[in-house]
Amino acid sequence: MTRTPPSSVPHRPATSGRPTCSWRTSCPSSATSSGPDLRQGHSAILSPGFNKYDADAPVVPRDLDRFRRDATTVATSGAPFQLLVTYNEWGEGTAAESATAWASPSGHGAYMDVLRDVLTAHPR
Repeated sequence: MTRTPPSSVPHRPATSGRPTCSWRTSCPSSATSSGPDLRQGHSAILSPGFNKYDADAPVVPRDLDRFRRDATTVATSGAPFQLLVTYNEWGEGTAAESATAWASPSGHGAYMDVLRDVLTAHPR
């Protein structure tokens, strides 16, 4: 199923009681357009983009070339946890599943195609 990304989805901030972990974050807010969130010896996290609910512009703008570079960094990081934030979180603009905005001939969408290509080229 191909979905059209919503232009505006209401967002509810996380509650303050959410536990934190040393190896992952619940959102890519620590990632920047300069690269993925790398936590040496723990995790490597990439995201196709990120829209913080109270920001005027995306924190991490969508950019397929940057996503490919970040995916390569994550795939070659050696981190035991290699995470994608997220497959289908439309409210924060982190969805990587197929959508009309990034449709591809495979039918899986450009972001999933990049992951397939990168992970095939850099198997663990």
